[in-house]
Amino acid sequence: MGIVNSKQNVSTLEDVLNLEPLNQKEIEAVKACWNAIKNKEQVGISIMIRIFQEHSEIKSKWIFATNLETEAEMLSNSQLRYHAKKIMDVIGKIVTKLISCSDIDKFSVDEFELTRLGRNHFHYGVRRENFFVFEEAMLFSLKKHLTGNITFNARMERAWHKLFWQISNKISDGIELEEKENSCLNKPEANTID
Repeated sequence: MGIVNSKQNVSTLEDVLNLEPLNQKEIEAVKACWNAIKNKEQVGISIMIRIFQEHSEIKSKWIFATNLETEAEMLSNSQLRYHAKKIMDVIGKIVTKLISCSDIDKFSVDEFELTRLGRNHFHYGVRRENFFVFEEAMLFSLKKHLTGNITFNARMERAWHKLFWQISNKISDGIELEEKENSCLNKPEANTID
């Protein structure tokens, strides 16, 4: 499974696991984009709506979304708005750290408890491959909500792609840890004493 970006290149799981860290120009691109978005909560809402409308195959991962059919229902749903806000809060904290980091080689998303977040998301059926859908929705929403004379160009898209997968890979590590622990708990004992 992968996504197609604006250059018609497909990202695969192997690609996103082996991304280079962001360089200074990419950090500047993320900063320019972030600063050009006036209502960040709307980006989160747009991400959720995009997922529910265009990728209904994973809509069931959100319990509250089961009966949401129309955009109006989605927009008025308090749980969707709450989830969207939480998503943008995490992204906002990470972007703030990224653009204020004086030594890019020391930038890491480790402090944001993303692995713990992933462990929680395992129980909702989220898996690493689901993040391709989320990335598509995020890139779509960032483009949609840019203000001013900022253009969402290839460098900006690449920068967000790399940052997104730094975040998503850390969350996915937590998902896979939880999956491994749960599979160990559910295995019958190999050696038993009668």
